[in-house]
Amino acid sequence: WNMPIRPPTYAPVPKKDTPKVLLLPPASRCATHAVSYLSGRGIDREVIDFCLATGRLYESEGRYHNVVFVGRDADGHPRYASSRGIREKFRQDAAGAEKAFGFAHRGTDKQLLVFEAPIDLLSFIELFPKNWQQHNYLSLGGVSGKALRQFLSERPDVERVFLCLDADKAGEDACKR
Repeated sequence: WNMPIRPPTYAPVPKKDTPKVLLLPPASRCATHAVSYLSGRGIDREVIDFCLATGRLYESEGRYHNVVFVGRDADGHPRYASSRGIREKFRQDAAGAEKAFGFAHRGTDKQLLVFEAPIDLLSFIELFPKNWQQHNYLSLGGVSGKALRQFLSERPDVERVFLCLDADKAGEDACKR
């Protein structure tokens, strides 16, 4: 064991008021793999095309061609991104992603349907497609309440919230909170 011992490197802790910079994964020139993956999960092509056209999702370039789900603030600026593997089980939030701005669709009615994951949200739209663009949908990116609190602060006119979380311990505990 003649290995040199190196001291730990110092990394300064960022100050709380330092703004996060979202580093979106580079986009592929086309979304063939993402469309194929989402279609295979039962998501209608019209919904996929809507999400692609509005920048809510895209396919990352590179070796894996992940589906990237983008969360935006009320002004439409990207503030959150989460990648999901197409070929293997992989999920990762982008560097600088803010959980308070989940993948969402802002409709015109006064109700909000809340999900843990973007795939759950899109699957629900597939099951209940009637007038889907009028409704408000939000993915929490897990079970944290940050995105829900942010959405409701931006949309105080929302009168009813439906928690469509998983029927597991984490989902049940989040519903209680």
